[in-house]
Amino acid sequence: MKIFNEISKPYIDKAYPAVKLLPTWHGTQKNKIDSIFTIGYSSLTLWDPGFFGRGIYSAYEAEYSYRVYGKGPDGVLIFNWVACYSPLPVVHDDMDRLRGKANYENYDAHFIPVVPQDPDNPYENTYWPRKPGDNYVYNEIVVFETAACLPRYLVELKQKDSKTKIYSLNL
Repeated sequence: MKIFNEISKPYIDKAYPAVKLLPTWHGTQKNKIDSIFTIGYSSLTLWDPGFFGRGIYSAYEAEYSYRVYGKGPDGVLIFNWVACYSPLPVVHDDMDRLRGKANYENYDAHFIPVVPQDPDNPYENTYWPRKPGDNYVYNEIVVFETAACLPRYLVELKQKDSKTKIYSLNL
């Protein structure tokens, strides 16, 4: 919870201090953009059972969201504002009770500091909740209501150099 509170603290609205806001990134493919902007987000479980719950995934870090979820030359990022009251801080031992399931108990979000499966691979795409004592690398959040995730900006990335995988932003 300490990590979540530190990240959300600068975005607290004084009129609604119980609502926690996070600026997050949702990585996806260009062919899904029209659907997202027309009917809204849908649960990731249409394509994947959901590691950390059956919901809408975003990450605090743009690079992670693009690399893991945007994948490839047709990948795009959507900058979102995510709102929640009571996030469940997820650790590795929570996986069995969350995978492919709805929100846990009365929590309206799951907040997951993650670590790479292979810490020596800079292009790793599989991340797990941290175990006690692990240093997290990135932060994911899963919300379970489309109203909790407000898309704000669409960001397209174009590869500048195929050898170094450097990208430039097109806003």
